[in-house]
Parts: sequence; structure tokens; C-alpha cells
Amino acid sequence: MLQASGLNDHDEHDSENVMHEYSELTHEMERRNGYEYQSRIRGVIKGLGFDDDDFYKPISTLSGGQKTRIALGRLLLSTPDLLLLDEPFGALDAMTRIKMQQEIMRIWQMEGMTILLITHDIDEALFLSDRVVAMSDRPASIKDIFEIGLPRPRDRNSLEFMQLRRKLYEEFFS
Repeated sequence: MLQASGLNDHDEHDSENVMHEYSELTHEMERRNGYEYQSRIRGVIKGLGFDDDDFYKPISTLSGGQKTRIALGRLLLSTPDLLLLDEPFGALDAMTRIKMQQEIMRIWQMEGMTILLITHDIDEALFLSDRVVAMSDRPASIKDIFEIGLPRPRDRNSLEFMQLRRKLYEEFFS
């Protein structure tokens, strides 16, 4: 057997172990779609309304609303089985809020995770939810549960959406 100068049996054994470990890590990376992670990050960042230039900006230079979107992006990239969102879009302007709702819907359709959304925005609840639970004032209790049978993608201007919105408003404000 030919051996490079300076290598002994011990070095060759270490080299084999390193190559074996590298092979196992490579397979694990493939199994977890690790090579797609960079493109997933870019996809979520773009879906949250950021440009390619924003990808390299330090988070400390972003506005409060942008930081909120980044925090949501981090959650979405972790692909949990259950995502708990408590008024996640409350600090956002109206246009960004709608874009974020659309991005949540896009990711939900791709990943199929369960999302529990707490919101005071009836339109947001109707757009995102399959079921809306109406809560009473203190002490909080369940007043009613509405099954949202609207097809996806949802059209906020459809007659069915507006009728359901009216029904929920009557529930909350009557």
C-alpha cells in the first residue's frame, strides 16, 4: 500500500472516521432539506415584503414593523406542528397587515401546520381561519363557535364573506 509522507495508520484511521461522519452528516442534511434552507429563508423574507437588499441588513437597522415581520419569519421557518399567534399583526400598517395575512396563508397551505390565531380583527379571523371562537368579556368564556366554510383562496369582497362578516359583527356588537 502506498502511503503519503507523514501519514501513519493512526492518521488513516482518523481520516476514515472523519469521512464516515461527513457522509452521515451529509445524509442528515439531505433528510432535513438543509440544502434548501437558504432558498426557504429567501422565500419567506420575500413573502414578508422584504427585497433582496434587505437580506443582508443588520436587524438592528430595521423598523419595529420590519422586526415584527422578521420574528414571524423565524417562527414560520421553524415549521412547528402548532403555531400560536397572539395579535401578530397589531403593530403593522393596513397594507403590510394584509400582505402578512396572505403570507401566513401561503405558508399554511405549503406546510399544513395548525395555527391558533388570537385576534380582535374580524376580517383577519374570517380570512385566515377555519373556525372562529367568539369570547365574552371578563370573565372570558366561549360565546359561540363559527365554522368558516368559505373556499380558499378567500375573497374579502365576496357576498359570502361579507354575509359572514355581518353575522360576526352582530354577534360581537349586539
